[in-house]
Amino acid sequence: NNVYQEVIQDKHHVHMNSTKWTTLTDFVQYLGKKGICVVEETERGWYVTYIERDPTLLARQEAQRRKAEADQREERLAAERREVLRMEAAKALDR
Repeated sequence: NNVYQEVIQDKHHVHMNSTKWTTLTDFVQYLGKKGICVVEETERGWYVTYIERDPTLLARQEAQRRKAEADQREERLAAERREVLRMEAAKALDR
């Protein structure tokens, strides 16, 4: 109902009777089946979440993920190096 109210406020909206779907529910289910949106049916009605597939956004997210993985890998290697240096220093003091 909330979506319907927002849509009909737009003067250039497309009426459901000029589409292949007979109801808004059919259209929402179609979006969910095609993977265009995440669709949840709740007590208050259908909730639709759009899945962003913009190539530049996806590339940016992938670059951020790779950078985070590289940072974690570098931190792990630095911790290992510190541990080796600590062990060598402990051995040198024991002599």
